Amino acid sequence: MKTTQIKWLNRVVVLSPTTDLLGGHETDELSEAFRSVCTEGCQGIVVSCSNVRHINSTGLGVIVQCRREAQRIGTRIAICFPPRTVDALRKELFFKHLPRVLETEEEAVRFCSER
Repeated sequence: MKTTQIKWLNRVVVLSPTTDLLGGHETDELSEAFRSVCTEGCQGIVVSCSNVRHINSTGLGVIVQCRREAQRIGTRIAICFPPRTVDALRKELFFKHLPRVLETEEEAVRFCSER
């Protein structure tokens, strides 16, 4: 069963995990989806976490890894609808390795569409 939905909006891709990111096949699938869309020349990538309630350290690691790769190849990346745990980490620990955190998918797509 697919756990990451992929939606193209012009040159921006929205990756939407459909379950919690707890270090199993779902995090592997998100990582594989990310690598796949990177090879297709997208301008920006949005990770929409509207269906994610929990993220463990492995899930966060995949998101950080995606951010590093996006920076390396010059692709914008943002995360939207962050679970409270990610939002709390970002505020409490100044977790600077996360992608840009925005509240809505529309804001994230707009951010990733900018040049």
